[in-house]
Amino acid sequence: MRAVPLTRPLAERKITDNWANTPENTLKSLYRWWMPQTAASLPERKQALEALSRRAPSAGWRICIDQLDPGSTIGHDNHRPRWRSDASGAGQADTGQENYSFRHTALDLVLAWPSHNAATLSDLVGIVHVLPPDDQKKVWDLIDAWANTEQDEVARASVREQIRRFAFTRRGKRQRFNAATRDRARSAYSSLTPRDVVIRHQWLFAAHWLQESVDEIEDDRLDYNKREERVRNARVDALREIWTEKGFDGIRVLTAASGAAGTIGWHLADGVVDESGFPRFLTRCLAVDDPALAQALWRLLAPARARSPRRGATTTKPSTWLKQQIPIRTFTDWDDAGPGFCEVDLVAHCGSSTQGFSLFTLWAVDIATSWVELQPLWGKGHSRVTAAVHEMRGRLPVLLRGVDSDNGSEFINRPLYYYCGREGITFTRSRAWKKNDSAHVEQKNGAVVRHLVGYDRLASKRAYAQTGSRRRPGPPAREFLPARRNARDETARRRPRPPGLRSPPDALSASARRGRVVARETRRARGALPSAQSAPASA
Repeated sequence: MRAVPLTRPLAERKITDNWANTPENTLKSLYRWWMPQTAASLPERKQALEALSRRAPSAGWRICIDQLDPGSTIGHDNHRPRWRSDASGAGQADTGQENYSFRHTALDLVLAWPSHNAATLSDLVGIVHVLPPDDQKKVWDLIDAWANTEQDEVARASVREQIRRFAFTRRGKRQRFNAATRDRARSAYSSLTPRDVVIRHQWLFAAHWLQESVDEIEDDRLDYNKREERVRNARVDALREIWTEKGFDGIRVLTAASGAAGTIGWHLADGVVDESGFPRFLTRCLAVDDPALAQALWRLLAPARARSPRRGATTTKPSTWLKQQIPIRTFTDWDDAGPGFCEVDLVAHCGSSTQGFSLFTLWAVDIATSWVELQPLWGKGHSRVTAAVHEMRGRLPVLLRGVDSDNGSEFINRPLYYYCGREGITFTRSRAWKKNDSAHVEQKNGAVVRHLVGYDRLASKRAYAQTGSRRRPGPPAREFLPARRNARDETARRRPRPPGLRSPPDALSASARRGRVVARETRRARGALPSAQSAPASA
């Protein structure tokens, strides 16, 4: 047992991480009653355990409780160098009478412990069902003596909850507590009732799931629907009592100590806080300065937000009207689209944060020819987006016949809607949260825009000028980037092209021969709009 003095000071501090090779685990392997990893005799092990309890009480208590743990345990052989033969044959599993004697020594030590607190008494309650009847009586005597002197209601409530969990639940029934033990448990449970209303009902909100109560011990055919109704009524009654006595301060303290803030919120919304007092309650929740408590209160308000969702402001009403006027085009509606129908999207150059001002790139992909056009934007105002569409329209080699966008407010607005109607351009939109409807433009965000501009935050005039100089992807051949890719492209190249299927350049040529290509000068002669590349001088 020469390793005990070395590991004893290290084991005083409990390591809560998932480490396996800790000083406490080393001590547990040395003192393990059924498989001690030491060659020391039984008297030497008892003497070492008593010395550990005196010199390192916290570590000694955990080692003693570990000897009385009713659950199954696993033991491993400690490493032994090959050159050592003094402990040959030691450390084997043995459940003989000597090892049971060592276990009784640990029990005598915990029952005769100099002073107890809430943690030590809770540990004793957890193992009381495996103790002999006389020792069980000693445990309840220790709890009664401590309850008569302890003034900390939080500590009293923790022991009370431990008694409820291990003596009054279905687990306690399976552990076969006798009538005398159950009567002593009820008496101790009653004597530890806190006077503070929040602490008294805190056990109801420790977690979302509540273990079965004392009323359910004898019920073998438990109806969980009725049980949920009883739990809900108990929680609502507790919250009403807390709200009546302590108001918001009581709810705040309960939420800070609870692991089920959402459950508290759901039951508060059941009529605990009336409608007239809810605005003041909401104001006080939002005024909390503690970040951790503010997050808990935000989860508490989630049920109220779900039952009373926010209504859109008046500025969103035109968007709703416009969405009804703009038809939806899905990804299956492009089969017969000719040159001039484009999907458009807006790419933000905001880095990792969307807060503040940043530059944008408006870009379009022609569905039939895969032609790509880019246009930098100084912000995403409605007029600037409309002007950018007008400028890209002048650079397209074909007549712009249709624009398909997502549901963002930068596109679904009156300036762009009226511009498309005035110029005879078909304006459609994709379905909400369906990126496949804009697959042609979405799949090129990284291959074109991010490849040219990158992912950094851009917000200066210099960056705006450089972005404008890179609005062309490259040589003319680059304009025909494929809009679709397939894993069997190589095989497809070797096969003869089916009749009627044309490449993007062929489609563009055919469109030009049919007279669908209009000279840039003719298109630019249309009504001029403000340039989308003009940055404000004050920016």
